[in-house]
Amino acid sequence: MKKLIFITCAISILFFSVACKRNIVCPEFTNHQIIPAAYYEGMIIEFRDNQNNERKLEIVEVKKSEAYEYNCKDLHNICHCETSAEIWVKNSGQENPFLFLQIVLNVNNNQEVFRFNFSQFSFEFDFFNDFQYIELMPQLTYIGELQIGALEYNEVLMIVNDENAQSNIDKVYFNKENGIIRFIEKTAAKVWTIN
Repeated sequence: MKKLIFITCAISILFFSVACKRNIVCPEFTNHQIIPAAYYEGMIIEFRDNQNNERKLEIVEVKKSEAYEYNCKDLHNICHCETSAEIWVKNSGQENPFLFLQIVLNVNNNQEVFRFNFSQFSFEFDFFNDFQYIELMPQLTYIGELQIGALEYNEVLMIVNDENAQSNIDKVYFNKENGIIRFIEKTAAKVWTIN
């Protein structure tokens, strides 16, 4: 009887270990239309404050994930594929580039996560899933349309930096198509707007 139970358990374990494995091939990042229009290698993102001072970020590299494959061992055969793009920039007059924006797409569950890192303030927003939960996120406000000069920006969000005291950033206005549009500093309440 013990032998029969042992054989049954061994066969079951073998079956589940084979049945739960699946080789998944995930594509490279090719979704170019999701990268904000001004965020391509060699471009300059320029902001001006209310006293006409300028602050420039030079995009030095755009890294896109390559295709990869892995062995998915999920019992329910739910296997995720993530592709990503990283936007590396440097401030005018500085040598060391830093990761300004990482875009992560999850093909299987429709995620479009934008992770910004700017002036020691990091935040993220999933443009596919988070809109319906904005009212549950006290640091986020949906602005909608924002007019800056002759340009109108749509689906604009504002995030308040109420967590990182090290950063001089108070508020950031952003959207999916243009990335960061405006930011306000804590000291002197300087307003910097994309030019």
